[in-house]
Amino acid sequence: YMPLMHSEAIADHLASLKLFARLNHGSNFTFARSHYRMIARFGRYPHRNAVLGRPATPAELAAVAAGFAW
Repeated sequence: YMPLMHSEAIADHLASLKLFARLNHGSNFTFARSHYRMIARFGRYPHRNAVLGRPATPAELAAVAAGFAW
């Protein structure tokens, strides 16, 4: 399930949420949900921008500064 959670494709995250919910393991579902929210908001993981040579928006920089950089 972890590759789905770390994908930047929203469809993978929707599948990840369903699978982690079935496991009934709270902390994994919580992490899957927080990852999903980042992808739903930005369409990508902002903390990967520098490494991938992508420009970051001010909102993405703020999210990373707030600790959303797993």
